Amino acid sequence: LKPALKDPMIAAAALNPRFSMETLETLAFLRNPGIKAGESRARAAIDTYSQITALDDILRQYTAFTEGLMTGVGPLKGKEPVKTNFPFPGVLSLKGEIVNQEIRVVMEDLEIARRDAITEARKAYWELLFVRKANNITLVTLGLYRRLEQVATTRYETGGTSYQDVIKVRIQRELLEEDLNTLMERQQNWKTKILEILNLPPETRIGLPENREPAKTLPPLSSLYKLAQDHRQELRRMRARIGKMGRLIEMAETMILPPYTLGFSFFEDEAVTQVGSVATQKGFPDST
Repeated sequence: LKPALKDPMIAAAALNPRFSMETLETLAFLRNPGIKAGESRARAAIDTYSQITALDDILRQYTAFTEGLMTGVGPLKGKEPVKTNFPFPGVLSLKGEIVNQEIRVVMEDLEIARRDAITEARKAYWELLFVRKANNITLVTLGLYRRLEQVATTRYETGGTSYQDVIKVRIQRELLEEDLNTLMERQQNWKTKILEILNLPPETRIGLPENREPAKTLPPLSSLYKLAQDHRQELRRMRARIGKMGRLIEMAETMILPPYTLGFSFFEDEAVTQVGSVATQKGFPDST
């Protein structure tokens, strides 16, 4: 079914004349627009790794190419210190961790989109199967009521029953006809829902779901609590957001508070103004 990713005709052919739940799930995984949007956001988030490093690299290259230029007119402006060009390594590390947490958030959003798409596809499959069976049962029941109406009419004409019995049967028959129209509309609605999930054109014809029995065994409720706390995508996304916010606070504190080094190893390329009779500042820092 992989060619159905780009060709809607292949997806439509897989749904006719009958289709299984596994086929519908696979097509939803391949063609659902929500999943595609989540994959695009995930790729964009991964690309931010190179963006945060590229910005610092461009600034350092600009400084390296322009710091040696000394204009012949105007005041001699001091070059930018190295400590402003290359921050403390902890800040660079925190930038990467922040991006990593953001990628975790986006990846959890992608898992949520996949989960919702597959769940909607399964729900549409079972609802369509239920409506189809209900439609068949209603058709059989409606045929029996029509025969019963003929019998009641014949008995009324021969004086074997009252006209009230004929009216009762006729009312039930008309109610079943309305129920049948409602079931047909519901069947069309769920087919349209499948088209929406699979991103198919509205004129695409969909076949019938294969008859299957649902699983009648359920896991114990006590074991589901632990699984939900560990694997629920919304909880893992919230944990990633908390981790990102903690690293943002840590980076702000790192940039504001004094670093772990006293700065005595920051040698700046300003030999012309640091030595000789025209020295304007000391050659090395003597205070923090």
